[in-house]
Amino acid sequence: MKRILTALVLVLLPLAILGVTTGPRSGLHFLTTRHDVTVLPSSNTTFFGENGTAQNEFIGLMRINMAVIAAFGDGPVEMEMLMDDTPAGECAPRGGGTEANDTSVVRIGTNSYQMTFDSSVDAAEGLDCTVDWANTSGLVSFGFWLRSSVTFAAGDLEIILDDGGGAEATEDIAVAYTIPNEWVWIEVDITDDCSATCNGTDGIFIQTTAQAPTTFNDAVLNIDAGALWLLACEEVIGTGFDVPVDGIFTMTTVLDVETGTNAAENRVEWTDYFINYQAGNDVVCAILDLSARTALMLHAYQ
Repeated sequence: MKRILTALVLVLLPLAILGVTTGPRSGLHFLTTRHDVTVLPSSNTTFFGENGTAQNEFIGLMRINMAVIAAFGDGPVEMEMLMDDTPAGECAPRGGGTEANDTSVVRIGTNSYQMTFDSSVDAAEGLDCTVDWANTSGLVSFGFWLRSSVTFAAGDLEIILDDGGGAEATEDIAVAYTIPNEWVWIEVDITDDCSATCNGTDGIFIQTTAQAPTTFNDAVLNIDAGALWLLACEEVIGTGFDVPVDGIFTMTTVLDVETGTNAAENRVEWTDYFINYQAGNDVVCAILDLSARTALMLHAYQ
């Protein structure tokens, strides 16, 4: 889902809002519109003077919040990386297709995993990614960055957790992909965690369903950094805050006061933590063991 920040707009000199109104606007204004916004050069030297075109811009001031994460979880226990910022070799084609290490189409880090489907796609074709995670108890979530050359409907792709011994847990990707060649964050809750029969998870399939497999004829999928995690890993970012993609400005952690040492450490996304952009409150999940840390997170919201 593409997210657009709601902004407090400082308008300098003339602003033309296509489809809404056209005319000079100056000073501090609240602007709400679903139309395209275009800033035009001044043509009114009487109103703006001979230097009327010296500045012609509007500045969006984002809503910003300082969130406190009281105590993180233990990342190595509560989550497992599907792939880091160098995903080459961590997946393979399933049922046909061609793989590549893509260094030009990248969401996180320096490359992404690219899968090109064949010209005639059947159900159960896609990617087989390798993981090594013994913890399958409780609600498991799976999230990753996805880019597709074709649009597809909700239910056209599915996620399967596999333990290599025949036990599986399957969930459809229940969101539609509507804008080709745009990175989106995909998150799926695996409600059937197969804990009674799975000995652990050693594979994740991202594959076509029987709903419309030919949608992916000759399609190109890129996937980038992703993870499996337990519900216990999730720490809510404030209450009622919808964080836009890439809306984390900085996150700094300190040890809990009780431990006595409070050296601040700046944290890096997809090295120390990642954000799950989900319905309702967005959450942060630790990759490292940050269970003894408290964090201050500066983020945009809408």
